Amino acid sequence: MKDFNTLHKFHTPDPLHLRQCVHQSEGPATYNRAMVWLDEDDGVEEGIIAYSHCGELSLTGLSAAASWDATEQRLSGPNRVEAVGGTKSRLVRVKGQDQATGHVRDFEFILDQHPALKVDVEESTDEWEFEVAMRSHRNLEGRTFYRSGRRSGPASLQVDLKQILRDRGYTTTAIRLDFFMYLHGNPEAEGSVLFSIHLSPSAAVVPQLPIIRTRDQVLSSIPLQAVVVDEHGERLGGESVRLVAQLGGRTFPLSEKGRSGIFSCRIRGLQVGDFPVQLEASVAGSLLTASTFIMINDGRFVCFDPLRRRYRRGDDVLGYLSGNTVWTMNMPYGVSPEAKRVPIHGTVEYVEKTSDTEGVIIGIPWNAMTPTEIGEWIDYYARCGMRAVKLANWPPSLIDAVGAVSPYGAELFAIILRELERRGMLAHVDILHDTPGRLAWPEHIIGTWTQYAERGFPFGTRKSLEMVDYNSHRYTSMLRDTWCSPEVMQVVKGFYRQFTMLFKDATTILGLTTNGEGDGELGPRYVNQMCDVVRERDRNHMLTVDRSTHLARDRTPFFDCNWTEPFKPQHHRIGGVAHSYKEAPSDAFMAVQVRFFSLHRAGVYGEGDCFTHPYPTREAASGWAPGGKSAAPWSEEYRLLVRDAIWISFVEGLPFYYNWNEILTEDEHLFPTLISDAIDWKSFEPEGPPLFIRVHALIEDEDLFKLVRYEQAFSRLAIRTGYVWDEDPLPTGQRWLTPDRQDPPFAEIDCNGAYTEPRRKSEGGAIPDVIFEMRPITVSLGYSTNYVLNRGRNVLVAYIRNSADYIATHRKRKIEELKVTIRKLQDARMFLVIIDLDEKKIVHEQEFVEQTEVELGKTDHDF
Repeated sequence: MKDFNTLHKFHTPDPLHLRQCVHQSEGPATYNRAMVWLDEDDGVEEGIIAYSHCGELSLTGLSAAASWDATEQRLSGPNRVEAVGGTKSRLVRVKGQDQATGHVRDFEFILDQHPALKVDVEESTDEWEFEVAMRSHRNLEGRTFYRSGRRSGPASLQVDLKQILRDRGYTTTAIRLDFFMYLHGNPEAEGSVLFSIHLSPSAAVVPQLPIIRTRDQVLSSIPLQAVVVDEHGERLGGESVRLVAQLGGRTFPLSEKGRSGIFSCRIRGLQVGDFPVQLEASVAGSLLTASTFIMINDGRFVCFDPLRRRYRRGDDVLGYLSGNTVWTMNMPYGVSPEAKRVPIHGTVEYVEKTSDTEGVIIGIPWNAMTPTEIGEWIDYYARCGMRAVKLANWPPSLIDAVGAVSPYGAELFAIILRELERRGMLAHVDILHDTPGRLAWPEHIIGTWTQYAERGFPFGTRKSLEMVDYNSHRYTSMLRDTWCSPEVMQVVKGFYRQFTMLFKDATTILGLTTNGEGDGELGPRYVNQMCDVVRERDRNHMLTVDRSTHLARDRTPFFDCNWTEPFKPQHHRIGGVAHSYKEAPSDAFMAVQVRFFSLHRAGVYGEGDCFTHPYPTREAASGWAPGGKSAAPWSEEYRLLVRDAIWISFVEGLPFYYNWNEILTEDEHLFPTLISDAIDWKSFEPEGPPLFIRVHALIEDEDLFKLVRYEQAFSRLAIRTGYVWDEDPLPTGQRWLTPDRQDPPFAEIDCNGAYTEPRRKSEGGAIPDVIFEMRPITVSLGYSTNYVLNRGRNVLVAYIRNSADYIATHRKRKIEELKVTIRKLQDARMFLVIIDLDEKKIVHEQEFVEQTEVELGKTDHDF
């Protein structure tokens, strides 16, 4: 049995560290110290059971299972929460403040085991208020489940948490809540409230965390296990306990393993699907119930097909996959009383819009959603055409309990995988994300703060060491040393071990990164060790490295100081696509980045996936809207950025593209998916570009801008290009330029010299006329196109965009006369379909003839 006595051996921090913990963090949150985990070391076969090993679960006093924090007020001294004896705490509001807030963050427990809450206020100088909620790690959004209202003086509150949460639709065995005590009052005087909070105990059945197995595994039977605990948190067993499971219309009796208090049965014969499990325990005349679920899949894991440069599942070659991350955060702009509420889909409940560029978005993070809401949300994504999502951007405490997996996070994660599987969707998963690379940031609130600090993690050092740039060599070296220390490494490996134990057989998982965006910051020294831990158990999923390539040959210069050795995952990388850089037009700049990602040395041409950042916030925006403001999510600029990124990644051959916190534009994924579904990717082989640009270095901005200028010119000319490094040979096996095979297979431009406007050789330029003559598509002035053509020249997908003008770096469309010419295709039985991406409908369709010209008239739309 693993508890916090064994998982978290106390490490005494130095005095500087203690001062940083107190004064530079926003919340010394503590994971439930009473939680214990049973896994294979304890007799739980291929599974994990977690529960609180205690009777009454105290949240206050010296015996509290978690830590309190109070709102910090730097100018007049911090408010504080003090332990008063074993079971009471006092919230102190300092002079000069009219409110103090004490809170316990991310507290996790088994709801059936501790179903009710008792709050006792013994004394108070002013009005107080108590709240139970689910909040995100940034404390900006979430849901309130109970609020006492303002009260004065002593009082006792009884809150039936189980009833409230079950009525709201929360069905998980574990739950995670935030508890807040507010003290109001006169800022001219100090105030305080003395209180105690306890979770009342109950006997309970605790099943193992959701089970995910393959069809072949269930043929030989899989275990289903549970424990029954009494009011003191002790496991029950023997003749006094009768435990059965109801599954698929059958009843399975569970028997105790020896005298361990662990009950088990074997399940076989299940078909592919997901199956709810209802457990019933008879104990001393009382009936206890609990539920979980089992997922059985076909065992076809996603892998990369190097021949086709796409993903595949079994014999099925997957087409283009696009999607979104699945974490919604508030994105404030500033809101006025006259703001209008604009209902929108997905997790975001409404937008308050004050203008084309200002408003506030109110969102609900998925850790606060019910299973039904998660299903509705993913169903909306599926209807919009998304075929894969990115599970990322969560705080580590959502899934990481420091040395073990969070039961609530694991249940939510399994529910998301279940809902994706039901809709034929996939998930690329960051086991942890970003925050592990930045835990020393004072602005992060994480529920495992105390346990990490006890292991010696130096919270707050970024500021104390005056590290203005968190990517400085000094900071990143300290960070890597900390994560690679034996104390920290021990608990981190324990978490990865349990995560892979639960999810190694999930075919819904497209691929894994160990630390998400933190990969680039932590570097190979740490990431490679985590990859080894994952690979010990999980040989089914592709391992990916994030933030490890960005317009560079071998690694990102931005993170050079971290990378003293290569990353072990060499073939699957994630590259970030910025919407714009300085004066580079956004659409052309995106195309350059996507093409460079395909060129990356770590993989083969076209391997990997890619993401962009359509942030609608001023602080994080990659581009500019009129007046220098960022592109608001309801603006045309934002939609065009998303549209360009999706279509350019499609036609440039990326197998997977996802947006980052995309909202309001999800329907842009629909037509790329419908077109991808219509293509036979098993037989589809893209024709190589006829023109290659030889790149010698990307050192100065001018090197990059030169490529962007070429991209602009060639996309207007409808000529496909590729990149090749200076010392590399040109690709072989492609078509020759001329029928007599006397010319080399490709034309080539050397990017080392000055930029020259592309022109035909017959007009004094450097581009062979045959390249112009063999173009399968041309568009009229004011438009650009990027496209993909198969080698048989009978499948063409072209993205035609209005590039007549730009504001700053974003496309500013103008009405132009548009004529599209299709020619030089091989199969007269082809059918031409033109879709208006603004109207979301087919505007032209006909059988293809040897040369087809379509007049679309005056328009500023994209097609």
